[in-house]
Amino acid sequence: MNYKKVSKLLAFQPISYQGKILDYAQKADFNVLVAVLSRRAGKSTTMSVLGTGELIIPYASVLLITPTFQNAKAIFDKIERYVRQLNLPIKTRDSKALTFTLENEAKIMVVSQKNYENALGQYFTMVIIDEAGSIDNIKEIWETYISPAQTDAGLMDNGSMWSKTYFIGTARTYETDFYKIYERTKTRDRYIAVEATIYDNPLVSKELVKSIKESVDERTWEQEYLCIWQKSGAGESVYYAFNAEKHILKESDIKKKINRNNTYIVGLDWGHTDDTAQVIAVVIPFSGEIIVLDEYAQNKMPLRKHVENFKAKETKWTDTNPIRYGDPSGTQVIADLAYEHNYYVLPAPAELEEAVRAINRLFEQNKLFISDKCTKLIKQIKLMQWKENSKQIQRTKEESHFDLALGAFRYLVF
Repeated sequence: MNYKKVSKLLAFQPISYQGKILDYAQKADFNVLVAVLSRRAGKSTTMSVLGTGELIIPYASVLLITPTFQNAKAIFDKIERYVRQLNLPIKTRDSKALTFTLENEAKIMVVSQKNYENALGQYFTMVIIDEAGSIDNIKEIWETYISPAQTDAGLMDNGSMWSKTYFIGTARTYETDFYKIYERTKTRDRYIAVEATIYDNPLVSKELVKSIKESVDERTWEQEYLCIWQKSGAGESVYYAFNAEKHILKESDIKKKINRNNTYIVGLDWGHTDDTAQVIAVVIPFSGEIIVLDEYAQNKMPLRKHVENFKAKETKWTDTNPIRYGDPSGTQVIADLAYEHNYYVLPAPAELEEAVRAINRLFEQNKLFISDKCTKLIKQIKLMQWKENSKQIQRTKEESHFDLALGAFRYLVF
Protein backbone atom coordinates (compact mmCIF):
# COMPACT_ATOMS: atom_id res chain seq x y z
CA MET A 1 0.00 0.00 0.00
CA ASN A 2 1.30 3.44 -0.94
CA TYR A 3 0.57 5.41 2.23
CA LYS A 4 2.10 8.60 0.83
CA LYS A 5 -0.35 8.48 -2.05
CA VAL A 6 -3.21 7.90 0.38
CA SER A 7 -2.04 10.94 2.37
CA LYS A 8 -2.14 13.11 -0.73
CA LEU A 9 -5.61 11.90 -1.65
CA LEU A 10 -6.76 12.80 1.87
CA ALA A 11 -5.02 16.20 1.68
CA PHE A 12 -3.01 15.16 4.73
CA GLN A 13 0.44 16.73 5.00
CA PRO A 14 2.34 14.70 7.59
CA ILE A 15 4.72 16.28 10.07
CA SER A 16 8.20 14.71 10.10
CA TYR A 17 7.42 12.08 12.75
CA GLN A 18 4.05 11.27 11.17
CA GLY A 19 5.84 10.86 7.84
CA LYS A 20 8.35 8.56 9.54
CA ILE A 21 5.53 6.31 10.76
CA LEU A 22 4.02 6.22 7.27
CA ASP A 23 7.45 5.43 5.78
CA TYR A 24 7.82 2.47 8.12
CA ALA A 25 4.32 1.33 7.18
CA GLN A 26 5.31 1.59 3.51
CA LYS A 27 8.46 -0.51 3.95
CA ALA A 28 6.56 -3.06 6.07
CA ASP A 29 9.75 -4.68 7.41
CA PHE A 30 8.66 -4.74 11.06
CA ASN A 31 6.13 -6.50 13.26
CA VAL A 32 5.46 -3.90 15.98
CA LEU A 33 5.79 -0.12 15.86
CA VAL A 34 5.68 1.82 19.14
CA ALA A 35 5.01 5.55 18.77
CA VAL A 36 5.58 7.64 21.91
CA LEU A 37 4.13 11.01 21.00
CA SER A 38 3.35 14.10 23.01
CA ARG A 39 -0.08 15.59 23.37
CA ARG A 40 -1.13 17.67 20.35
CA ALA A 41 0.99 15.42 18.13
CA GLY A 42 -1.87 14.35 15.86
CA LYS A 43 -2.00 10.75 17.04
CA SER A 44 -5.61 10.09 16.04
CA THR A 45 -5.08 11.59 12.57
CA THR A 46 -2.01 9.43 11.98
CA MET A 47 -3.89 6.31 13.03
CA SER A 48 -6.87 7.20 10.89
CA VAL A 49 -4.66 7.59 7.80
CA LEU A 50 -3.01 4.22 8.53
CA GLY A 51 -6.34 2.49 9.00
CA THR A 52 -7.87 4.05 5.89
CA GLY A 53 -4.87 3.07 3.78
CA GLU A 54 -5.18 -0.53 4.94
CA LEU A 55 -8.87 -0.64 4.04
CA ILE A 56 -8.07 0.02 0.39
CA ILE A 57 -6.60 -3.51 0.26
CA PRO A 58 -9.28 -6.10 -0.56
CA TYR A 59 -10.15 -8.40 2.38
CA ALA A 60 -7.98 -6.39 4.78
CA SER A 61 -9.15 -6.27 8.38
CA VAL A 62 -8.30 -3.46 10.81
CA LEU A 63 -8.75 -3.58 14.57
CA LEU A 64 -8.52 -0.41 16.64
CA ILE A 65 -8.35 -0.71 20.45
CA THR A 66 -8.93 2.42 22.55
CA PRO A 67 -9.22 3.14 26.30
CA THR A 68 -12.84 4.31 26.23
CA PHE A 69 -15.91 4.20 24.04
CA GLN A 70 -15.59 7.94 23.45
CA ASN A 71 -12.08 7.46 22.02
CA ALA A 72 -13.32 4.57 19.91
CA LYS A 73 -16.29 6.49 18.49
CA ALA A 74 -14.19 9.57 17.62
CA ILE A 75 -11.62 7.60 15.62
CA PHE A 76 -14.25 5.35 14.02
CA ASP A 77 -16.04 8.46 12.74
CA LYS A 78 -12.79 9.94 11.44
CA ILE A 79 -11.85 6.83 9.50
CA GLU A 80 -15.36 6.65 8.06
CA ARG A 81 -15.05 10.25 6.87
CA TYR A 82 -11.75 9.42 5.20
CA VAL A 83 -13.28 6.36 3.53
CA ARG A 84 -16.13 8.44 2.13
CA GLN A 85 -13.65 11.12 1.07
CA LEU A 86 -11.90 8.47 -1.05
CA ASN A 87 -15.27 7.36 -2.46
CA LEU A 88 -14.82 3.84 -1.14
CA PRO A 89 -18.32 2.30 -1.10
CA ILE A 90 -19.48 0.91 2.25
CA LYS A 91 -21.29 -2.41 2.02
CA THR A 92 -22.50 -2.77 5.61
CA ARG A 93 -22.25 -0.57 8.68
CA ASP A 94 -23.06 -1.04 12.37
CA SER A 95 -22.65 2.23 14.26
CA LYS A 96 -23.52 0.59 17.58
CA ALA A 97 -20.85 -2.10 17.23
CA LEU A 98 -18.46 0.41 15.60
CA THR A 99 -17.70 -1.69 12.55
CA PHE A 100 -18.21 -1.43 8.79
CA THR A 101 -17.29 -3.46 5.72
CA LEU A 102 -16.45 -2.05 2.30
CA GLU A 103 -17.51 -3.55 -1.02
CA ASN A 104 -13.95 -4.85 -1.44
CA GLU A 105 -14.65 -6.89 1.74
CA ALA A 106 -12.13 -4.90 3.76
CA LYS A 107 -13.48 -4.19 7.24
CA ILE A 108 -12.73 -2.27 10.41
CA MET A 109 -13.70 -2.98 14.00
CA VAL A 110 -13.20 -0.54 16.88
CA VAL A 111 -13.34 -1.72 20.50
CA SER A 112 -12.54 -0.24 23.89
CA GLN A 113 -10.67 -2.01 26.67
CA LYS A 114 -14.04 -2.89 28.22
CA ASN A 115 -15.38 -4.83 25.23
CA TYR A 116 -12.24 -6.14 23.53
CA GLU A 117 -13.80 -9.63 23.76
CA ASN A 118 -15.84 -8.64 20.70
CA ALA A 119 -12.66 -8.98 18.66
CA LEU A 120 -11.86 -12.51 19.77
CA GLY A 121 -11.77 -15.07 16.99
CA GLN A 122 -11.44 -12.42 14.30
CA TYR A 123 -8.74 -12.13 11.63
CA PHE A 124 -6.77 -8.86 11.43
CA THR A 125 -4.16 -7.54 9.02
CA MET A 126 -3.57 -4.40 11.11
CA VAL A 127 -4.00 -3.72 14.83
CA ILE A 128 -3.79 -0.15 16.13
CA ILE A 129 -3.78 0.47 19.88
CA ASP A 130 -4.62 4.08 20.75
CA GLU A 131 -3.46 5.71 24.02
CA ALA A 132 -1.75 2.45 24.86
CA GLY A 133 -0.45 3.76 28.16
CA SER A 134 -3.98 4.32 29.39
CA ILE A 135 -5.27 0.80 28.72
CA ASP A 136 -5.07 -1.55 31.68
CA ASN A 137 -3.36 -4.88 30.96
CA ILE A 138 -2.86 -4.05 27.28
CA LYS A 139 0.13 -6.38 27.10
CA GLU A 140 -1.98 -9.31 28.25
CA ILE A 141 -4.93 -8.33 26.06
CA TRP A 142 -2.74 -8.13 22.98
CA GLU A 143 -0.47 -11.12 23.60
CA THR A 144 -3.17 -13.49 24.84
CA TYR A 145 -6.20 -12.59 22.77
CA ILE A 146 -5.24 -10.51 19.72
CA SER A 147 -1.73 -11.43 18.61
CA PRO A 148 -2.42 -15.16 18.08
CA ALA A 149 -5.06 -14.31 15.48
CA GLN A 150 -2.60 -12.03 13.68
CA THR A 151 -0.32 -14.96 12.91
CA ASP A 152 -3.07 -16.33 10.66
CA ALA A 153 -2.17 -13.61 8.15
CA GLY A 154 1.21 -15.31 7.65
CA LEU A 155 4.64 -13.88 6.77
CA MET A 156 5.79 -11.46 4.10
CA ASP A 157 8.68 -12.16 1.76
CA ASN A 158 10.99 -10.06 3.98
CA GLY A 159 10.30 -12.36 6.94
CA SER A 160 8.13 -9.98 8.95
CA MET A 161 4.52 -10.68 9.87
CA TRP A 162 1.92 -9.58 7.39
CA SER A 163 -0.28 -8.26 10.20
CA LYS A 164 1.29 -5.15 11.77
CA THR A 165 0.69 -3.82 15.28
CA TYR A 166 0.92 -0.13 16.21
CA PHE A 167 1.08 0.96 19.85
CA ILE A 168 0.54 4.73 19.99
CA GLY A 169 0.35 6.92 23.08
CA THR A 170 2.05 9.30 25.46
CA ALA A 171 4.69 8.32 27.99
CA ARG A 172 3.54 7.00 31.35
CA THR A 173 5.40 5.28 34.20
CA TYR A 174 8.09 2.63 33.94
CA GLU A 175 5.73 -0.01 35.35
CA THR A 176 3.08 0.29 32.65
CA ASP A 177 2.63 -2.29 29.92
CA PHE A 178 3.19 0.45 27.35
CA TYR A 179 6.72 1.07 28.67
CA LYS A 180 7.49 -2.68 28.73
CA ILE A 181 6.50 -2.96 25.08
CA TYR A 182 8.45 0.21 24.25
CA GLU A 183 11.56 -1.33 25.86
CA ARG A 184 11.34 -4.25 23.44
CA THR A 185 12.20 -1.87 20.60
CA LYS A 186 15.74 -1.73 22.04
CA THR A 187 16.34 -5.48 22.15
CA ARG A 188 13.99 -7.29 19.77
CA ASP A 189 14.17 -7.58 16.02
CA ARG A 190 11.26 -6.15 14.07
CA TYR A 191 10.21 -3.89 16.96
CA ILE A 192 10.71 -0.20 16.12
CA ALA A 193 10.05 3.07 17.94
CA VAL A 194 9.13 6.59 16.86
CA GLU A 195 9.25 9.41 19.43
CA ALA A 196 8.26 13.08 19.25
CA THR A 197 7.90 15.83 21.85
CA ILE A 198 5.77 18.94 21.57
CA TYR A 199 8.87 20.77 20.29
CA ASP A 200 8.87 18.46 17.25
CA ASN A 201 5.48 19.74 16.13
CA PRO A 202 5.93 22.91 14.03
CA LEU A 203 2.18 23.52 14.14
CA VAL A 204 2.35 24.36 17.83
CA SER A 205 3.60 27.91 18.30
CA LYS A 206 6.26 28.90 20.81
CA GLU A 207 3.67 31.04 22.58
CA LEU A 208 1.33 28.08 22.97
CA VAL A 209 4.16 25.85 24.21
CA LYS A 210 5.02 28.47 26.81
CA SER A 211 1.38 28.75 27.86
CA ILE A 212 1.00 24.99 28.21
CA LYS A 213 4.20 24.68 30.23
CA GLU A 214 3.04 27.37 32.65
CA SER A 215 -0.39 25.79 33.08
CA VAL A 216 0.62 22.22 34.02
CA ASP A 217 2.68 20.73 36.82
CA GLU A 218 6.25 19.62 36.18
CA ARG A 219 5.52 15.90 36.15
CA THR A 220 2.72 16.35 33.62
CA TRP A 221 4.88 18.58 31.43
CA GLU A 222 7.70 16.03 31.33
CA GLN A 223 5.40 13.06 30.81
CA GLU A 224 2.72 14.37 28.49
CA TYR A 225 4.71 16.87 26.42
CA LEU A 226 8.39 15.85 26.61
CA CYS A 227 7.75 12.08 26.46
CA ILE A 228 9.85 11.44 29.57
CA TRP A 229 8.92 8.21 31.29
CA GLN A 230 8.27 8.65 35.00
CA LYS A 231 8.97 6.66 38.13
CA SER A 232 6.09 4.49 39.20
CA GLY A 233 3.44 6.11 41.30
CA ALA A 234 3.42 2.96 43.44
CA GLY A 235 4.37 3.95 46.94
CA GLU A 236 4.58 7.64 46.02
CA SER A 237 2.35 10.36 47.38
CA VAL A 238 -0.66 11.14 45.23
CA TYR A 239 -0.54 14.82 46.17
CA TYR A 240 3.22 15.17 45.96
CA ALA A 241 3.05 18.95 45.54
CA PHE A 242 1.31 19.46 48.88
CA ASN A 243 3.52 21.27 51.38
CA ALA A 244 2.05 21.61 54.87
CA GLU A 245 4.09 24.71 55.68
CA LYS A 246 2.89 26.51 52.54
CA HIS A 247 -0.59 25.19 51.99
CA ILE A 248 -2.18 24.99 55.44
CA LEU A 249 -3.66 28.29 56.64
CA LYS A 250 -5.04 29.24 60.03
CA GLU A 251 -8.79 29.67 60.03
CA SER A 252 -8.40 33.04 61.75
CA ASP A 253 -6.25 34.30 58.87
CA ILE A 254 -8.65 32.91 56.27
CA LYS A 255 -11.62 34.79 57.72
CA LYS A 256 -9.78 38.06 57.20
CA LYS A 257 -9.49 37.35 53.45
CA ILE A 258 -13.08 36.36 52.65
CA ASN A 259 -16.65 37.55 52.94
CA ARG A 260 -20.01 35.82 52.69
CA ASN A 261 -20.60 37.06 49.14
CA ASN A 262 -17.52 35.39 47.63
CA THR A 263 -17.96 32.42 45.28
CA TYR A 264 -18.19 29.18 47.24
CA ILE A 265 -17.85 25.66 45.83
CA VAL A 266 -18.71 22.33 47.41
CA GLY A 267 -17.46 18.82 46.67
CA LEU A 268 -19.56 15.79 47.65
CA ASP A 269 -18.96 12.06 47.70
CA TRP A 270 -21.51 9.53 48.88
CA GLY A 271 -20.74 6.37 50.78
CA HIS A 272 -22.61 3.32 52.03
CA THR A 273 -20.42 1.70 54.64
CA ASP A 274 -17.86 4.48 54.11
CA ASP A 275 -18.65 8.05 55.08
CA THR A 276 -20.65 10.43 52.96
CA ALA A 277 -18.37 13.45 52.70
CA GLN A 278 -18.58 17.17 52.00
CA VAL A 279 -15.76 19.67 51.46
CA ILE A 280 -16.40 23.43 51.21
CA ALA A 281 -14.09 25.98 49.59
CA VAL A 282 -14.04 29.63 48.63
CA VAL A 283 -12.57 31.24 45.50
CA ILE A 284 -10.69 34.46 46.21
CA PRO A 285 -11.52 37.22 43.67
CA PHE A 286 -8.79 38.40 41.29
CA SER A 287 -6.08 36.00 42.56
CA GLY A 288 -8.13 32.89 41.77
CA GLU A 289 -6.87 31.18 44.92
CA ILE A 290 -8.99 28.34 46.27
CA ILE A 291 -9.15 27.85 50.03
CA VAL A 292 -10.72 24.72 51.49
CA LEU A 293 -12.63 25.93 54.55
CA ASP A 294 -14.52 23.06 56.08
CA GLU A 295 -15.11 19.33 56.00
CA TYR A 296 -17.91 16.94 56.91
CA ALA A 297 -18.16 13.15 57.02
CA GLN A 298 -20.77 10.84 58.51
CA ASN A 299 -22.00 7.34 57.71
CA LYS A 300 -25.04 5.18 58.37
CA MET A 301 -27.39 8.13 58.12
CA PRO A 302 -30.41 8.77 55.83
CA LEU A 303 -29.88 11.12 52.92
CA ARG A 304 -32.34 13.61 54.40
CA LYS A 305 -30.15 14.01 57.47
CA HIS A 306 -27.01 14.41 55.35
CA VAL A 307 -28.70 17.23 53.42
CA GLU A 308 -29.57 19.02 56.65
CA ASN A 309 -25.93 18.79 57.71
CA PHE A 310 -24.68 19.87 54.27
CA LYS A 311 -26.83 22.99 54.37
CA ALA A 312 -25.81 23.80 57.94
CA LYS A 313 -22.13 23.68 56.93
CA GLU A 314 -22.76 25.89 53.91
CA THR A 315 -24.78 28.55 55.76
CA LYS A 316 -21.96 28.79 58.28
CA TRP A 317 -19.87 30.39 55.50
CA THR A 318 -22.18 31.99 52.96
CA ASP A 319 -25.64 33.48 52.43
CA THR A 320 -25.71 32.36 48.79
CA ASN A 321 -26.05 28.93 47.23
CA PRO A 322 -22.61 27.51 46.45
CA ILE A 323 -21.75 25.63 43.26
CA ARG A 324 -21.86 21.94 44.15
CA TYR A 325 -20.09 19.05 42.41
CA GLY A 326 -20.56 15.38 43.25
CA ASP A 327 -19.46 11.89 42.31
CA PRO A 328 -20.51 11.55 38.63
CA SER A 329 -21.22 7.84 39.08
CA GLY A 330 -23.93 8.63 41.64
CA THR A 331 -26.54 9.84 39.16
CA GLN A 332 -29.42 8.43 41.22
CA VAL A 333 -28.21 10.19 44.36
CA ILE A 334 -27.87 13.47 42.44
CA ALA A 335 -31.42 13.06 41.14
CA ASP A 336 -32.79 12.25 44.60
CA LEU A 337 -31.06 15.28 46.09
CA ALA A 338 -32.69 17.55 43.52
CA TYR A 339 -36.22 16.13 43.39
CA GLU A 340 -36.70 15.08 47.01
CA HIS A 341 -34.54 17.54 48.91
CA ASN A 342 -34.29 20.65 46.70
CA TYR A 343 -30.49 20.34 46.87
CA TYR A 344 -28.86 20.70 43.47
CA VAL A 345 -25.55 19.07 42.59
CA LEU A 346 -23.67 18.92 39.28
CA PRO A 347 -21.76 15.77 38.27
CA ALA A 348 -18.04 16.46 38.54
CA PRO A 349 -16.45 16.44 35.06
CA ALA A 350 -12.90 15.39 35.94
CA GLU A 351 -11.60 11.82 36.03
CA LEU A 352 -9.24 10.73 38.80
CA GLU A 353 -5.91 11.31 37.07
CA GLU A 354 -6.98 14.62 35.52
CA ALA A 355 -8.27 15.88 38.87
CA VAL A 356 -5.10 14.86 40.70
CA ARG A 357 -2.96 16.63 38.10
CA ALA A 358 -5.05 19.78 38.46
CA ILE A 359 -4.73 19.71 42.24
CA ASN A 360 -0.96 19.21 42.16
CA ARG A 361 -0.65 22.03 39.64
CA LEU A 362 -2.58 24.39 41.95
CA PHE A 363 -0.41 23.38 44.89
CA GLU A 364 2.73 24.05 42.82
CA GLN A 365 1.38 27.45 41.82
CA ASN A 366 0.46 28.20 45.45
CA LYS A 367 -3.16 28.73 44.50
CA LEU A 368 -4.71 25.99 46.63
CA PHE A 369 -4.83 26.12 50.43
CA ILE A 370 -6.53 24.20 53.24
CA SER A 371 -7.76 25.43 56.58
CA ASP A 372 -6.02 24.01 59.62
CA LYS A 373 -9.49 23.01 60.86
CA CYS A 374 -9.74 20.37 58.08
CA THR A 375 -7.58 18.00 60.10
CA LYS A 376 -8.98 14.75 58.73
CA LEU A 377 -8.68 15.84 55.10
CA ILE A 378 -5.09 17.01 55.63
CA LYS A 379 -4.25 13.68 57.26
CA GLN A 380 -5.67 11.73 54.33
CA ILE A 381 -3.86 13.90 51.77
CA LYS A 382 -0.61 12.98 53.49
CA LEU A 383 -1.49 9.27 53.66
CA MET A 384 -2.61 8.66 50.10
CA GLN A 385 -0.32 6.76 47.71
CA TRP A 386 -0.69 5.45 44.19
CA LYS A 387 -1.17 1.73 43.81
CA GLU A 388 1.13 -0.20 41.53
CA ASN A 389 -0.80 0.53 38.35
CA SER A 390 -0.73 4.29 39.17
CA LYS A 391 -4.45 4.60 38.49
CA GLN A 392 -5.85 3.72 41.89
CA ILE A 393 -5.32 5.22 45.31
CA GLN A 394 -4.48 3.37 48.51
CA ARG A 395 -3.95 4.39 52.13
CA THR A 396 -0.41 4.10 53.43
CA LYS A 397 -0.67 3.24 57.08
CA GLU A 398 -4.13 2.98 58.55
CA GLU A 399 -7.76 2.35 57.69
CA SER A 400 -10.13 5.29 57.69
CA HIS A 401 -13.71 5.87 56.59
CA PHE A 402 -12.80 9.47 55.83
CA ASP A 403 -11.07 8.69 52.55
CA LEU A 404 -14.24 9.66 50.66
CA ALA A 405 -13.47 13.24 51.63
CA LEU A 406 -10.61 12.96 49.15
CA GLY A 407 -13.19 12.18 46.50
CA ALA A 408 -15.16 15.24 47.54
CA PHE A 409 -11.91 17.21 47.44
CA ARG A 410 -11.18 16.04 43.88
CA TYR A 411 -14.68 16.89 42.70
CA LEU A 412 -14.31 20.33 44.24
CA VAL A 413 -11.07 21.19 42.42
CA PHE A 414 -10.64 20.27 38.75
